[in-house]
Amino acid sequence: MKDNLFSESHPALLFFYFTLVISTTMLFAHPVIIGISFLAAFSYRLCFEEKRSFFRYQILFMVPIWLLVVLFNAAFNHYGITPLYYLKTGAITLESIVYGMVLGALLWTSILWFANVNLIFTTDKFIYLFGRIFPSLGLFMSMVFRFVPRFRERWQQIREGQACLGKDIHEQKFFGKVHCIISEISILITWGLESGIAAVDSMHSKGYGVGKRTFYHIYSWHRADRRILTVGLFLYTGSIAGLNSGVGKSMYDPWIHLGGLPLNPKSFFAYLFWFFFCFYPVLISGTGAWIYRRQEKRMEKYLPFTKYSFIHKQQKS
Repeated sequence: MKDNLFSESHPALLFFYFTLVISTTMLFAHPVIIGISFLAAFSYRLCFEEKRSFFRYQILFMVPIWLLVVLFNAAFNHYGITPLYYLKTGAITLESIVYGMVLGALLWTSILWFANVNLIFTTDKFIYLFGRIFPSLGLFMSMVFRFVPRFRERWQQIREGQACLGKDIHEQKFFGKVHCIISEISILITWGLESGIAAVDSMHSKGYGVGKRTFYHIYSWHRADRRILTVGLFLYTGSIAGLNSGVGKSMYDPWIHLGGLPLNPKSFFAYLFWFFFCFYPVLISGTGAWIYRRQEKRMEKYLPFTKYSFIHKQQKS
């Protein structure tokens, strides 16, 4: 589902949703809230990426970062009343370990959500949202979000070109790998500077900053956008009302206290609303993909002149 239904919604709706879900996740340091948000961001990311490479990246990079946050918090923060181990600097407590796990999960979840934003918000969507109010900010943000993917693609092209010249980094020893990396970074920086100069010259030649700027966009509000906004506001209102009533409260010093646990009717419905709000993009995209596949099967069954029937006739002949 590289082009899913939710990502095709109005840019203002997308910006409003991601602002709410990211800010609420960062506001409440509650493991249940962060856990639900993490699963939703993780699941939605799988709609865009190949599963094997995505899981490999999470295991090789994000899990060590999470462990480092846990270790650093436990080693330098000694609050809590449940000591587990004693160092020269102080005691490692259960509360500091648990809070480090929550902070690491919060960082991991935020990175996943911002990665989803980076995939969905293209340059034209940012310029549409901020171009009229803050023209320079809209252009700057679009260039920033475009910067990392372009450099990653260019680095891969440089590495493939170096391999064709007999300088494959995977076949080198340690110092050879260091030399290849330095050479690749040098080529990448040179390309970045040249592309920046070319972009400035192109903008000047097209009259950027001269006279009054005109705008063109292809986005407009549809009935589906209004429905998505209405249901989303209903889910968010229900979840935030429950979380603010004490369900989302958490305390790790001097002891661990988590609001809403053990589960009671109020916390159950608050977490349920939050679950559906976080998984809202996954549900919308999954429903759209299911409807599309169902219509495709009906077309194969009832329409005689589809591409599948044409291929089948060719195979028979």
